[in-house]
Amino acid sequence: FTRDGIGSLINSTEGVLYWEGSTLINGGGDNRIISLSDSSNNNLIYIRIDSTASRFRGYARGSSGSYTLVTVNSIPQTDNNKIALVWDATNFRIWINGSERVTTTINNSPVGMNTLNLSSPTGSDTFFGKVKQLQVYDTALTDEQLEALTS
Repeated sequence: FTRDGIGSLINSTEGVLYWEGSTLINGGGDNRIISLSDSSNNNLIYIRIDSTASRFRGYARGSSGSYTLVTVNSIPQTDNNKIALVWDATNFRIWINGSERVTTTINNSPVGMNTLNLSSPTGSDTFFGKVKQLQVYDTALTDEQLEALTS
């Protein structure tokens, strides 16, 4: 699945990438990715269901510099999970199943994102699992909104 040409629906300076679903196996095999990007490995936000069992990661990257990474362990990937990656000009956060798990300073904010993929931005690490909901918000939601969304 790829949906491109949606740049007017994505606010690169802040927003939320939200996914609710599960995978068919817990770990093993390849990483599985859901991404917002400019179709390159620059300017991206993505949820990675890791090849390591019970691990989820969030990545953010602007046009140059290093990735900003958040990692959460000990959550079975085969359970129905609700994950929100939240970014703004200074912070990158991951909410899972009703609570904020990690907050960090964003290294390099993405710009020009216009494509939503059930894979990495370049088409590798395709998503394999169940999607109940997939949403993109063009503002960083409040903590109250994120708690309600991911509970």
